[in-house]
Amino acid sequence: REMMEICLPLIAPESFPSNLNVKAGSSVSLHCRATAEPEPEMYWITPLGQKLLPNSISDHFYVHFEGTLEINDIGPAEAGLYTCTASNLVGTDLKTVLIKVDGTLPHDSNGSLNVNVKDVQSNSVLVSWKASSKTIKASVKWTAF
Repeated sequence: REMMEICLPLIAPESFPSNLNVKAGSSVSLHCRATAEPEPEMYWITPLGQKLLPNSISDHFYVHFEGTLEINDIGPAEAGLYTCTASNLVGTDLKTVLIKVDGTLPHDSNGSLNVNVKDVQSNSVLVSWKASSKTIKASVKWTAF
């Protein structure tokens, strides 16, 4: 019997920059490629939390089969944090890009964030929060004593 090779998805680090500044009305293509076995599902998450699947078309977005995101006629509403996701049965890899339009991002009306502890186990903690910002980027540091 043959051994089937499996590996975690890995998005190439040089796929796209972590920050972009684009002019209003312009277009941008973000090439997101991942290697994995089995082949990963590729999709993007917009700043408003919308999941964009390959071959799906909306007003400003189109995701190609291989994972490239096209954003057309960019305006201030499209500014924010975009996340490319590659996922298979072994795991998931993410890469984000912060897009500014004409050098700006939408402003937060409130800079605070409420984090709720939902569950505590011996080796894990489940937290949740509601983001009103289109640009929030989670960074969690964990230390065990």
